[in-house]
Amino acid sequence: PGMLRLGRQSIDIPAGERHYTVADSFVLPVDVELLALQPHAHYRARHIRGTATLPDGSTTSLIDIPDWDFRWQQVYRFITPVALPHGTTIAMQYVYDNSSDNPRNVTQPPQHVVWGQRSADEMGDLWFQVLTRNDRDLDVLLAAFRPKVVAEDIIGYEGRIRAEPGVAALHDDVALLYLDEGRVPGAVHHFRRALAMQPSAASPHYI
Repeated sequence: PGMLRLGRQSIDIPAGERHYTVADSFVLPVDVELLALQPHAHYRARHIRGTATLPDGSTTSLIDIPDWDFRWQQVYRFITPVALPHGTTIAMQYVYDNSSDNPRNVTQPPQHVVWGQRSADEMGDLWFQVLTRNDRDLDVLLAAFRPKVVAEDIIGYEGRIRAEPGVAALHDDVALLYLDEGRVPGAVHHFRRALAMQPSAASPHYI
């Protein structure tokens, strides 16, 4: 099986915002069977949706949780795998409530929140576990999808670095992502910042 992650790492929710929405989508380049879904968000998410729009224009609801609870998140496996032909658009849309009206909001009074991996931060991912017809199709699928993931991860790391500029490991990690995209100047910039903090570290010298 292959794993596909839709989501946004540019989440930036003002304090008191009751209806903040993030959305993402991807067009499948090969036929797949959808085996399972795993939504992930933290305490301010309220409504989580995942859909598939087939090449004929019809749309199928894959998951719809109108009252999201971070404590109940789980992997949802289909009893019968869902056939999604190539050309299908898989999509996610999450709605967040960062107001005092959200009883699960962990900051009261509400505070500005951005994407991050701590539970007090916020996230918004929908993972798709899919099965292709053969290994060649899996290679095609992952090769088409990887640039999308790398670009989104760079956004997330750059946001974390703005919040924690003195963490050398963050600079190392984002530098490797820039290299993956072929954006060498961006990689060199972050490797140099990491070296300034840890001159004896091995990883920044790699390039």
